[in-house]
Amino acid sequence: MKTIILLRHSYAERHTDKEDFYRHLSVKGVQVAKLMSRELKKRIPEIDLIVSSAALRTKETAEIFQKKAFPDTTIRLEKSLYYLQFTNLFFDFVYGLNESFETVLFVGHNPIFSFLTQSLSGDSNLYLYPGSFLIVNFKAERWTEINNGTVEDSIFVNSKLIQEQTME
Repeated sequence: MKTIILLRHSYAERHTDKEDFYRHLSVKGVQVAKLMSRELKKRIPEIDLIVSSAALRTKETAEIFQKKAFPDTTIRLEKSLYYLQFTNLFFDFVYGLNESFETVLFVGHNPIFSFLTQSLSGDSNLYLYPGSFLIVNFKAERWTEINNGTVEDSIFVNSKLIQEQTME
């Protein structure tokens, strides 16, 4: 079985004169990333690879998840994930993954990650808020076999709901 996790980067700085690519996480973004890394670790004990957009806020999100939950996992930065606009291009990237990897965490951006979440979960109402993630298990032995038709199950974890629960 192959598993991918789609994680939208956490909350970024607003109202900055920096180019979008170079925005840092906000203070809230760091807190939410730490919280959500614990949530992911509860559900997925090990990840073989973290693939992150090279944009600063996604890189920082990936580093928090690595440090807090998956310290032995390598992060691979992919600038192409920042510019990703079509779901088929995402799958082209996935099909090139090393077959020795079973579980891969992708850290990226909306709108494409929400489109992928809706497509893979079969729920057109899902939206990846900053720090939210979707875990997708596929009935596939090879990365080239994954598609909407090979989804075994999916789990959506909404960062807004997790934040509300921790405030109670």
